[in-house]
Amino acid sequence: MGKINIAVYIGAFDPIHAGHIEFAKTAVELVGLDKVYFLVEPRPRTEQGVKAFDHRINMASIAIEKEDRLGVIVIRQGSFDFEDVLPALSTRFGPDCLNVLLSEDSIAEVVKWPWLKFSDQSFSLVVGLRKQTAKSVQEQVQLLKDLTGIKIKVKTFKTSVDLPRNFLVKQQLKSGSRPSILPRPVYNYITEKRLYVSDAKA
Repeated sequence: MGKINIAVYIGAFDPIHAGHIEFAKTAVELVGLDKVYFLVEPRPRTEQGVKAFDHRINMASIAIEKEDRLGVIVIRQGSFDFEDVLPALSTRFGPDCLNVLLSEDSIAEVVKWPWLKFSDQSFSLVVGLRKQTAKSVQEQVQLLKDLTGIKIKVKTFKTSVDLPRNFLVKQQLKSGSRPSILPRPVYNYITEKRLYVSDAKA
């Protein structure tokens, strides 16, 4: 069996929506990945007031249920410190096949990631491009490497997939409407559990 080539797509996914799914599927198709795994952050650093971890895991699992080349990984470390997480992923998938999938808008956030303390652990960023060029992303990653000493490779792919901000999706849900970008099974779960309803406790 040859070496697998997977990517991990990390985020709050609060809630996961069709944009996330299509973005991951596009990466599989254009980068030649065997599979993309959604990794739901227990306590996202960039979002406040997120729904319970288990709800977000359940929504992600429901959303990718019929997608053979998408999966969900559950890591429950509360701090989500990559002193624990990155070695765990490398042990599971191998140190040479780990890619981290992200959009071009997330490049600036990479410098805040806890794994930057690891200069001896290499990995690849797989970056979906909508407006930026591959050259501009390479330059940003090179600057990051110069600042941190971390070993990062980068792969890029072109995508037209829109990734609307989650707060916009939640605003629609709170107003009582179903966002068109939400897969029906995910919306059904949200409705059943009364998530994202103003003044409701999920």
